[in-house]
Amino acid sequence: KHVWLNSSYEEKGGLESHNVFECINKNTYLALKHKGLVPDALPSMCVLIVKSDKDTNPTCAKSWIVVLGNFEDRIYTKSQRYAPVLTQTSLRLLVSKAVSHRRVLQQGDCKNAFCNAKLPDDEKIAVRPPVGDPAHDKDEYWLLRKTLYGLRRSPRHWYNKFTAALQSLGLAASIHDPCLYQGVVRDDTTTSTPADATSTGPPPAPFYVGIYVDDFVYFSEDPEQERKFERLLRNKFRVDFMGEVDFF
Repeated sequence: KHVWLNSSYEEKGGLESHNVFECINKNTYLALKHKGLVPDALPSMCVLIVKSDKDTNPTCAKSWIVVLGNFEDRIYTKSQRYAPVLTQTSLRLLVSKAVSHRRVLQQGDCKNAFCNAKLPDDEKIAVRPPVGDPAHDKDEYWLLRKTLYGLRRSPRHWYNKFTAALQSLGLAASIHDPCLYQGVVRDDTTTSTPADATSTGPPPAPFYVGIYVDDFVYFSEDPEQERKFERLLRNKFRVDFMGEVDFF
């Protein structure tokens, strides 16, 4: 019991740390609904999963608070909803390029990924906390500020936010795969010195990253590019860098 309770508290704490929702009471929710600012509140649930490693050995107990988006009455096209993912051919290309440079692909995972993107004003929605949630009050509702797992457009909002972050680091998408990015990692928080500007040394080695929703693999011939990418991405998201690829 304590394992799953701790998992539940950790999940809700993650939502609170990301400022995903604002707690409101039933009267406030009804007032917003009467003004047409939010549709009918959507139910939510807590999904409990035992995560496994590549050998199917259990590694941890994980709770996910998800909205039952199948009850949404807003209609979106597929292109407005889905997040594209790295193709198998692009993954093989990354592996072969890393091997050719005598490097090993690194992997990372963005935590609470779908809880990062801001919910547009015209998509504001209220949610009822999961049934059995040990930490919510009677007549409590959540007015979402950010996207949450289960909402129909959450994958697309996350993809747009994550790729915008990659572009801000100086990376550009391949014309053949919208989830394959390359370039030289740029740090806009530092200013170049005249010596840097007039340097005649070899240009920095390119950096490559492939994304699969909230998981990604990356490498560069220059380890400094990898370290810079890790440092800068940590400034934007909660990321677990797991070292050399185990399985992807």
